[in-house]
Amino acid sequence: MMIETNLNNFFVFQTKNIGFSQDNIILTKDNKLQLISRKCPNCQKPDIIFNGSKQDNRIIVKELGLTLYKGQYICKNCKTTGIVRSEELDEWIKQFKEIIKNTVISLAANKLSFEKISQHIKDIFGKNISVEWVRQLYNRAIKNLRRSKPKKVSGYFNYDEQHLKRNGKEVVRITIIDAITKTIILDKKFEDKSKKTIAKAIKKALKKYEKQIKCFICDMDDKYPAILEELYGKGVKLQWCIFHLFRHINKEFREGCGYGKAKRKLSLMNEYNKMSLFNIFFNHDREISFLKRLMKKLEQRKSMLDRSSLSKKDKENLIWEYEDELREEYKEYCRTLKKNRRRKCFAKLKKRTHKKALALLEQITTIISLYPKKLISRIRKIIEHWDKFSMGLRDRKVPLTNNNLEQYYSATLHQVEKKRFRSDE
Repeated sequence: MMIETNLNNFFVFQTKNIGFSQDNIILTKDNKLQLISRKCPNCQKPDIIFNGSKQDNRIIVKELGLTLYKGQYICKNCKTTGIVRSEELDEWIKQFKEIIKNTVISLAANKLSFEKISQHIKDIFGKNISVEWVRQLYNRAIKNLRRSKPKKVSGYFNYDEQHLKRNGKEVVRITIIDAITKTIILDKKFEDKSKKTIAKAIKKALKKYEKQIKCFICDMDDKYPAILEELYGKGVKLQWCIFHLFRHINKEFREGCGYGKAKRKLSLMNEYNKMSLFNIFFNHDREISFLKRLMKKLEQRKSMLDRSSLSKKDKENLIWEYEDELREEYKEYCRTLKKNRRRKCFAKLKKRTHKKALALLEQITTIISLYPKKLISRIRKIIEHWDKFSMGLRDRKVPLTNNNLEQYYSATLHQVEKKRFRSDE
């Protein structure tokens, strides 16, 4: 194939890079694929007449900034009509599209925004790729990911639901992910959110893997144990998500002990009590030690003010101000710990051993009366359902949280995806 380059096609169509072998095809200066010979491919007689061209409307061609035409012809002898096509050119465009697609998926997996991905492709390939096309490539990749079925499963499954609205009607999105391989087993929306629908969806999705089921990780909804027991018997193992437990504990501390406009502030003592509960399942010894030091500082300040001649009201105001400063110091310390974990290749908090977790829970029960009423009920529920909260401590393969699914939802339900899920499509 011969190529007559112009400013429009010079970057892309270089004969050295492509190496076409179709000598009968030429790419003209006005970007038209044209036959050099007038010999008809059908009757082999030189009676071809060129009668216009058809624009190539493929997205990849437009995104590359090209205006490409395919020449049309008709044979006067046998009346055969045709469009000039180059298999090598089509293959090259297909390969280039695959490179772009793989680049988009790789960068999106590293949490780059669509705008940054588009800019990165421009910097690397020298081509302006629109943000909209990047989004389309990503959505197609996500759809294929949802459709993929695993050949092997670990037997540990994350389960969760999302309650959405589509055209004003409530729908439930049921999702199951393999907790070890991260493979999507089920991701489907249902109009009916009854227990019967949920049970039917789970049973159908895991029909092939019934003998391999070892454990389910889900949130603390009371209906799940009953549904799973009905499907797989009383021996089915369940891990309640500790992340959801922590959210309940945090909320109940704020409602019972919080102050300020939004009741978001807790005293250092309540922060310590809250972290003591978190410390049962994950190692938060650093935060506990830091809070002890801050509380010691606060007590020293109180004793110093007690010896002063200030009024009681002034002393209280100074103590509140100082405690606010210490609380900000604690928050900054927690942020630093989190940053340091992320720098170490997104290192996770260390799980407690089952023995250590039980010992810490026993310590909490000895001072349970010091907690607010709602927290007392929460601690008693942890004790009552300890087997469901501690499965991940007894079997180290079981994750303690449903974070795999939360991350999947956050990746698939950003702003443009939310709009798509609310549409008829």
